[in-house]
Amino acid sequence: MTEIKIRVLLNKGKIGVPLDKLGNISSETMKFLRLMTRDVGISSFDKGKWIAKNFENGSLAYDSVYEGVYEQEHVEKFNAGIVYTTSRLQEDIPRCDFVSSETMLQYTKIGNHIDAGEVIEFGLYKNGTRVPGEWKELTKEKAEQISKVVKTYVEYMGSIYGSIHAFNKGAKPQFISVRDAITGDLIHCEFGLEHYQDIIRALKGPNSTVYISGRIKENLVTKKIDSISLTRIKVAPVLSDEEYHMFFGCAPDIESIKDDDIYGD
Repeated sequence: MTEIKIRVLLNKGKIGVPLDKLGNISSETMKFLRLMTRDVGISSFDKGKWIAKNFENGSLAYDSVYEGVYEQEHVEKFNAGIVYTTSRLQEDIPRCDFVSSETMLQYTKIGNHIDAGEVIEFGLYKNGTRVPGEWKELTKEKAEQISKVVKTYVEYMGSIYGSIHAFNKGAKPQFISVRDAITGDLIHCEFGLEHYQDIIRALKGPNSTVYISGRIKENLVTKKIDSISLTRIKVAPVLSDEEYHMFFGCAPDIESIKDDDIYGD
């Protein structure tokens, strides 16, 4: 079985690399490779899984090799993901939907640690070859261009449930900060004047919780909601202790779900 690996080449034609630059580039490259292996379905965040091998004198060149457990299909998927990421600005490269925006942006961070005009080269191994069959260049300018085209947000209609943490009536547009009951995150919720009285009513109860619906803007990198453009707010009903405890034991014949039932095996 072929290996999961990639060759890294710094300072081609020169001798030596400043240690601070080497440390930064190596760190960002390792983060990128870890994210890529995660995207292809391998857990690689344990320390010591990525090993540097086969160093060359002169220009710094070495192989980054993954020494964890994987299958041949992971190798092929990893290679496809690397080709797609390093060729992001080319129009003729097949899209790899499994490569996340987080991984793509991490690749561009490698370029933040080189000077204008410098190049980092990545050698791609294919079909078990002993030497890279293709080289991809990353420059600071190319990294900046890629970061501009990577989609980092998605918008959709949805709802959250939580409590109002703060109310800012002086801002334009006005907004409230809502503490999401599930994640604990504070979410920025903008609203128009038509919802002002609804907000005031929601604030009357000292422990009120609310349902908020609207257009949600989610960060694809952090996987968190960035903001909501509010279209509706509704105060959640307050249950007495007696009503709350009525939920328990109301369906005694329901059996627990087994893992096999979830996955259909």
